[in-house]
Order: sequence, then C-alpha cells, then structure tokens
Amino acid sequence: MQAEQFIKDRGVNAAKERLKVAKDSGLDMWTHGWGFTTKQLEQALKGVNLNTLENFDLEKAIARRDKLRGRYNRSGLSNTDYNELLELDKAIERALKDKKEGENNGQ
Repeated sequence: MQAEQFIKDRGVNAAKERLKVAKDSGLDMWTHGWGFTTKQLEQALKGVNLNTLENFDLEKAIARRDKLRGRYNRSGLSNTDYNELLELDKAIERALKDKKEGENNGQ
C-alpha cells in the first residue's frame, strides 16, 4: 500500500495520528503492516488537500464507516478508530452534499 492510498482509506486525521506515534517512538519505519516509511507518509500528508481529496472513493468510505459503526455498536472503539469514524461521517456528508449540488447545477 502506498502512503497516499493509506490516507484515502483511513483519513487524514488517522494518518496524522499514526505519523505522530511513529515519530514519538523514534522509528523511521512503522512496521505494523505499513508498506511505506514515516517520511513517505509525511510527504503524502503535505500533498493532501484537507478540504477535498480528489480521488475520494465514496463507496469505500461508506463501507469503512459502516464497519466501524458496527464494531462501535458491538464492543466499542479505540480513540483512533472513533476519531476515524467521526472523520468518515464528515467526509461522506460533505461528498454527498457536493454530489447533490453538482447534480442540481447540472440540470
């Protein structure tokens, strides 16, 4: 997985939080299932526009949100996952609003 894809899948705030943890640990590469270094993640975060991710995949975001919501309802979430759930809710709401406005302007 590339750093950019991680950001798209998990959200900007989750990526920033993981980057902070990796830096605080003193490791250059976070080896917990990542296929990139902390430096690559940092560079990718610098290139991300926080307001609009151009390649935002609404279907994947909805699926991830629903998965997190299900886990939340069954057993709760860690702070990181809960923050990601909140970010996904905001991003999905924004994307649906933008999509609706685009359709209304196109008519």
